[in-house]
Amino acid sequence: MARISLSISRNFGRLNVTFNLLILVFAGAAALTGYFREYIQTLFFIFVHEAGHLTVGSLLGAQVCNIRLLPVGLNAGINMADCTGRQRIAVYTAGPCTSFLLALIFFLLYNICDPRGFFLAGLYTNLYLGGFNLIPILPLDGGKIIQELLAARLGILRTGKVLKHVSVLLSAAIIAAGLAGLFYSRSGVNLMVIGVYFFMCMGTSREETAFMNIKSLLFRKSRVIRKGIYPVREIVALKHMKLSEVIKALDYIDRFHIINVLDEDMRVIKVMTEQEVLEAILSNPADTTFDNLMQIEYNVHNEVN
Repeated sequence: MARISLSISRNFGRLNVTFNLLILVFAGAAALTGYFREYIQTLFFIFVHEAGHLTVGSLLGAQVCNIRLLPVGLNAGINMADCTGRQRIAVYTAGPCTSFLLALIFFLLYNICDPRGFFLAGLYTNLYLGGFNLIPILPLDGGKIIQELLAARLGILRTGKVLKHVSVLLSAAIIAAGLAGLFYSRSGVNLMVIGVYFFMCMGTSREETAFMNIKSLLFRKSRVIRKGIYPVREIVALKHMKLSEVIKALDYIDRFHIINVLDEDMRVIKVMTEQEVLEAILSNPADTTFDNLMQIEYNVHNEVN
């Protein structure tokens, strides 16, 4: 069965731009229900919010890979592999800060200009956008900021587990607030939908965390070469440990890892860098241990001699 695409995608050099046709459906529904102007205004404010991310990312040297125009706004894919943790946090906070700045501008205009209704709507919409995106749940900006702060101290994988627990609690609280709100107004339905959406996002959080760890490992070599000097984190691993298990411990984003391999007497018998471990994983079976690796190296050395 042929798959029907609901998007139009075009490449402009290295930049991919995708337009989701459901925008037309949402715009039509908004027009029929009398909320077309509000829908367009909200889309515009979301675009400005994302423009804040794009502007700061470009200033810090990050590459914009793709832009998706969605029924609920704009989503920008920014490659920040060469950015530091502080620079990534700056990019994530740029969107909410842009929304709050717009809210301040609309507040000032509300007090000096007419018609006040438009400026009041702009004030509340941007306050909502800025505050909503700071909720510490992935994939919102707040979740990404917390992820960066914790990953520097706990590592990517442990941070992913912490954020999952936080997301469950906050999502449940939002749904509970929505249920309680049903007794007073229809706005409770909106909270329930948001809470369910957050639960759905958690379904892919584990895969995204693992991907983020591998991506960090692959790009760390280029960052070390580019900077020349890079912070180091040392760990120890017994020789019977599998390389595939050790790679999970190399998840501190802004640290290059040195692995000290120990024997049963806790003596260092081999020292490897994370790059050497990564290359060994790619060229050997998945269940290869440090002991197996040293035996392979010993056999190769004997064959050469």
